[in-house]
Amino acid sequence: MNEQTPQTIETRVITRALQDESFKQQLLNGDIAAKAAIEEEIGEKLLESLQVKVLEETSNISYIILPEIPSTEEMSEKELEAIAGWKDISASKVSTGRCSSGLST
Repeated sequence: MNEQTPQTIETRVITRALQDESFKQQLLNGDIAAKAAIEEEIGEKLLESLQVKVLEETSNISYIILPEIPSTEEMSEKELEAIAGWKDISASKVSTGRCSSGLST
């Protein structure tokens, strides 16, 4: 089985929601229902402390997801420049993806 990353989980969930109206409604039926639907879809439990928010864009509403940025005290000048320029850097420092799965290991 391929390792599930936040990006592959997001792609899988979006694809299913576009194909399955019932699944889409579960995602939009509040945080607890969304988390349960995602856990069922991926066959894994998400971290209990992880909150899941699902929003649906429309023709006149768009969302921008800002990634969590760790303390800059631990980052090199090069890593700070990469964040400012929205370039990918080490996944252990910053995730620039839209989804953070919180999968338990």
